[in-house]
Amino acid sequence: MMGAIAGVIMLVTIPAPAPYLPLASLAAGVAYDMACRVGGAYVKNSRKRGRILLATSFSSISESIVALSILTALGIIEAPLSVIILIWLATMAGNILISNAGAVVTLWILRRRKII
Repeated sequence: MMGAIAGVIMLVTIPAPAPYLPLASLAAGVAYDMACRVGGAYVKNSRKRGRILLATSFSSISESIVALSILTALGIIEAPLSVIILIWLATMAGNILISNAGAVVTLWILRRRKII
């Protein structure tokens, strides 16, 4: 559910088809699962609000790094280095905020329905 909500937010905020999304999404999923596995109790950790938000943040950073690396390598982002760094930082911060907003809404829905 969290992925679906975050996906809808991304579809609304990213107006064009993006060929880098599959690799970025894969990186995000792996980072999320790795963050939930820390401590060895994946099932227990994946139901904790704090762990979900932390994993979502790591996932967002991973997704941003992969997507921006591809865009930068393809020359789509052409600017002085200082501007590219600013774009990267702003994009990562925005991605973290949007993804965590999706996580908070999902947690709220799941708690209301007494699923978590």
